[in-house]
Formats: sequence, C-alpha cells, structure tokens
Amino acid sequence: GNDAECERIYAEMRSHGLVEHLQTWQEVLRELDKKLSTMELKRLLQSPETRQEAWTLFKELQERNCTDIVTFNIMLNASHTGEEAKRVWDGLQKLGVQPSSTTVNTYLRILCETGLLGPAEDLLLAAEAAGLADIRTYTRLIRELDKKGQVQKAEELFERAYAAGVCSDCSSYKDLIRRMLSASNTKKLHQMINSNRSKGAINP
Repeated sequence: GNDAECERIYAEMRSHGLVEHLQTWQEVLRELDKKLSTMELKRLLQSPETRQEAWTLFKELQERNCTDIVTFNIMLNASHTGEEAKRVWDGLQKLGVQPSSTTVNTYLRILCETGLLGPAEDLLLAAEAAGLADIRTYTRLIRELDKKGQVQKAEELFERAYAAGVCSDCSSYKDLIRRMLSASNTKKLHQMINSNRSKGAINP
C-alpha cells in the first residue's frame, strides 16, 4: 500500500522535473532525511546546552550513512578544538565523502587556530595532491607560520603558492614584506621582491 503510493508520488515528481538525478523514491526519502537531519544539526548547534546532542546526532548519522559534504562542513565549522575537527575529518574519510575546498580550509583554520601547525602542513600537502588548495589555504598557513616566527617556512610556502599559480599578488606577500621590514631584514626583502618581480609574480 505505502510503497505503491510512494511510487505514484515519485512518478508525479519526475513528471514535473523535480527529481531528475534521483532514480528511485527510496533515494528521494534518503535525500529528504539528509536535509531534515542537517536542519536539526544546525538547530542543536545554536545553543551551548544542546551542542552535545548535535555531536550525538552526527555520530548516528554517520552510522546510518546519512551524511554528505554539507553535514561534515557544518560539524567542522562547529568544532572548538583540533580533536573535534580531526574526529569530523576522520569520519569524512572513513565514509569516502569527497571534501571540497571549503572543507579543507575550514579544517585548516581550526588546526591553525589551535596551534597544530604540523597537521596543518600535512593537510596542505594532501590538499595540493587532490587539487583542493586555493589562495585561502596558502594565505592562512603563510600567515600562521609568519605569526609563529617561522618566516623561512612562510617564504618557502609563498614560493610554492606562486608555483601553483594561486598566490601571485595576495595579502600573504604583503604580510611577509611587513615582517621583513619590522625585522630590518632588508637584504632578504630585496631578494624576494626582485625574485618575484622577475617572475612576473608582483608589480611593486
């Protein structure tokens, strides 16, 4: 009875072009379940009192394989610690969900904010290999390395970003210049400017 009614409703939805990419009414229900679960996650995350409930629901959704990249992005963004973010990232990989550049940059932000530069650098390597590293990825890590006094690493990363064609004229470059000026490292500053001018990377 119910199956026949679902088939009828599904056929009507298809006739109106509402579910072109979904093959069966069961897929429609799964997609609807994901959407409703995502809305519930967002609601639970709005209050500190229900935040733990959100994590419990997230775990249940993974066990039911009722997640997508939106679910993981929401939970990554809601992570307060590197440990929470790693739990989300590991879950994403376990289920074979393809991360987006937003996923990578959100995870990288949390790693940087919590001082986990080693894992952040490893994440960048993985993002580069997957073609997911963009100007936000490099800028975030360059700035964090610079803040931690790892200027040489920041410079090397800028060179990598330039070689990848994503960081030719960005604020990261200006940050490095300001850092060298404040450190009175004018020799290195001139070398960097001349090197990047000759490559056409900048137009100071």
